[in-house]
Order: sequence, then C-alpha cells, then structure tokens
Amino acid sequence: MKALISTRRDGRDSDPFADLIRSVWVLSADFLISDEEMEARAAVWTKVLGEDFFVKYGNYTLYLIRQCCQHRTWRGPIHVDEFYRMFCRVALAREVWSHREKCWIPEVEAIELILNLSEEKASRYRVAEESGDSTAKDAVIAECRAIIYGWEE
Repeated sequence: MKALISTRRDGRDSDPFADLIRSVWVLSADFLISDEEMEARAAVWTKVLGEDFFVKYGNYTLYLIRQCCQHRTWRGPIHVDEFYRMFCRVALAREVWSHREKCWIPEVEAIELILNLSEEKASRYRVAEESGDSTAKDAVIAECRAIIYGWEE
C-alpha cells in the first residue's frame, strides 16, 4: 500500500482512499483526475468501504485492482461498486482467480495446489498438522496466501 500513498499537488498529504483513487485512475483511465474530483470520489469510497478498510484489508488492495482490471470488458477508472464486488468475492467468499483453470476457484483449493507443488511447504504443513501445532500450520497457510495475493516481498 505504501506505493499508493502520495502527496497532493499542493503539498498536503492526502487520505488513503484519495491515494488509491488517483493510482487506480492513472492505471485504468485515459485522462487525469483533478484533486477536487478525487476527493469527492474518496468520500464515496470511504462511505462504501468504511474508514478502516485499509487497516483490515489493505494487503488485498493490489490483488483486487489487478483482478478488477483483468475481468473488465471496457476501459475506464475502477469504481467503488466494482472494487467492492471484487473484494466480496476475494476476501469474504475466499475465491481466487486460477489462470490455469481460467475460472474462479476456492482459496483453499489454490492453497492445496501450492502445497502439492512445494514439497517443502507440504512437508512443514504435514508435520504441523500431525503434531497439532496450529501456529506452524497457520504460518504455512500464510505463506501460500502470500504467493496467491502477491504479498511476497
């Protein structure tokens, strides 16, 4: 999310929604957005998503933007309703896009695919499961999610 945070043209820091809107706009629209328009749209995004969206779900932001852009049939800025629908599908319904299957699949299925492809992760997961170490098991699942959503550094 840090890459999306910027400073307004007048030197003041802008809020995360405004920063997101400017970044998404630049990525998906054919013209620039004014500061006034960006702030008006940020107010709507704040109203729809809530002020603490980035605190709770900020790590999904780039994945959501990529998926919104990938599943469009038109060019233009991503709107809050489109972003929210994608958020519901990804973060709440726990579905991810499978490039191999060319369809949405359950997140758990994607995690299983990663475990099947990584002997090291599968081994650590199996050992954690057999020993009842939920912390180690959760750590392996977190690594798989990092791969899926691009959280890896």
